[in-house]
Amino acid sequence: MNSVQAYPSQSSPAPAPRSGGLDDLSFLRSCLDHLDANVFIANGELELIYMNPRARSSLGLIAGEIRRVFGLSVDEILNGSIHRFHRDPRKVERILRDPAALPHLARFAFGDITLQTRINGIFTSDGTPRGYVVHWDNVSEQAASQRREAEIKAGAAAIGDSVKALSRARTVAEACTLVLHTMRDLLKWGHGTYFALPAGPGPGPGDDALRWVAESGSIADELKRTTATARMRRDQGLPGRAWKTGENVFAADLEEVNDERAQAAQRAGVRAAMALPILMDDEVVGVLEFFSQDAARPSPEILESVHSISLVLSSTLLRLRDSARQQEQGQSMRGVIGKVAENARDLAGASDELGTLSQRMGGAARETSKQATAASGASEQVNRNVQAVATAVEQMNASIREIARNTAEAGKVATHAVAVAQVTTTTIGKLGESSGEIGKVLKVISSIAQQTNLLALNATIEAARAGEAGKGFAVVANEVKELAKETARATGDISKKIDAIQKDTKGAVDAIGHIGLIITQINDLQSTIASMVDEQTATTNEIGRNLTEAAQSSIEITKNISSVAQAAMLTTTGVSETQRATQGLSRIAAELRQIVGSVD
Repeated sequence: MNSVQAYPSQSSPAPAPRSGGLDDLSFLRSCLDHLDANVFIANGELELIYMNPRARSSLGLIAGEIRRVFGLSVDEILNGSIHRFHRDPRKVERILRDPAALPHLARFAFGDITLQTRINGIFTSDGTPRGYVVHWDNVSEQAASQRREAEIKAGAAAIGDSVKALSRARTVAEACTLVLHTMRDLLKWGHGTYFALPAGPGPGPGDDALRWVAESGSIADELKRTTATARMRRDQGLPGRAWKTGENVFAADLEEVNDERAQAAQRAGVRAAMALPILMDDEVVGVLEFFSQDAARPSPEILESVHSISLVLSSTLLRLRDSARQQEQGQSMRGVIGKVAENARDLAGASDELGTLSQRMGGAARETSKQATAASGASEQVNRNVQAVATAVEQMNASIREIARNTAEAGKVATHAVAVAQVTTTTIGKLGESSGEIGKVLKVISSIAQQTNLLALNATIEAARAGEAGKGFAVVANEVKELAKETARATGDISKKIDAIQKDTKGAVDAIGHIGLIITQINDLQSTIASMVDEQTATTNEIGRNLTEAAQSSIEITKNISSVAQAAMLTTTGVSETQRATQGLSRIAAELRQIVGSVD
């Protein structure tokens, strides 16, 4: 029996029959030619020797994909080994040589085509394979639908896993690394790399580049070293393009990329690569890159899932950024609250110190007011005494004028010298008494001046204790002290003059005692007495002038002491207000501490 030959197409001659085929199965041709199914027949050497018209017609529909993937036309499929369509011929032979493994069901996929096959064997009685009948159907649409369904489920699962994993992420690097692993598993690609941009601007342009952070999957050592040290700028390599465009970039052939990493990847067997930008507020902060040994582009369903995961990642990065900002703001707020608490404690302490100081100032002001009041009373007494001294001096001037007039009359009434001498003795005695009185008054004035000076010194000391509030009081006290010194100097001068008067008075008394003996010398001494009287007149006038000035100074002292007393009263009032303000500060500090405590 002749061997079965392939059914010729209407557009091409039938291939020549091959010997060693199915000599006893030629009857199958008439059956298979009219069979509404796709059928191949292979001989025992696994060479395709027949296809029925239905199979030829079906292959014509996918002829373009067959030529693209295998480089064969439909007619060239016949008389060739089935091993041309399999990557592992030994596995195929092991299955087909085993009668127990038949019939064998399998799906055969190439490009976008998927064929569902059923292989039956034709064996001799001793188990020798005579040939094989292959029935197949084009299930590409069904397979594509199942693949899409599976990819959608896988994508949904990957999205769910990403949401769960990213909810636990605490840093940007951690979140991006988690998505790197998830996307690589979803794509079923061999290797993935996460590149990140620096957090802030660096000192030079070299820092404005993508840097390796993490990887997923296996990678050749050369490519690993190249990736770890890479610094990719905009538009440099596939990651640089994704950074520049802000969009996904796919390269089916790495020769188009042409950089050091792409060359190293090609030497590692990588055919295709894809780079996905990581966005935060529409700004690229990093790039995920994936390598595959298959040049096929990921399906739209997988890419849609990848896009959804990217959106979840962007949302997570925004959450992490906002959380970090909130933590920074919280730390800053805690620092501010701590500073407020510290200032509140300082304010409370300062308020307590101010309260203590104001109490001291109040006591000092009250004491100053008391002393100023006493000084004012003493000053009034000094004024009255000075006025009394001035009156006495005026009376002394009148007596001296009387002496001068009597001396002028002495020459005319020499005969009455004794009587006049007696009168003169009496008058001079009164002068001595007046001089003594003046001396007593001067002692009183001197004593008052010393007391005034002491009070002014005490006032100066208290003003120094009062600090800034006592500066004006210190000036007034200093003026009082200076006036007291001038009073002391004036009284000293008066004392000297009084001593001179007393001495002169004693001389006059002695002279009058001898008037009776030297009455004849009166005329000679008349001019001398007149001269001495003139001198006494000048001295008395000086005493009067000094006493007048002392009186005026005493009046000024009284006014100034009154001002001091008034200032002391004002100081006391100010201290009271300060104490009230201190209490207000203490209350504010307590409220601040309470507020800070409630915030903590």
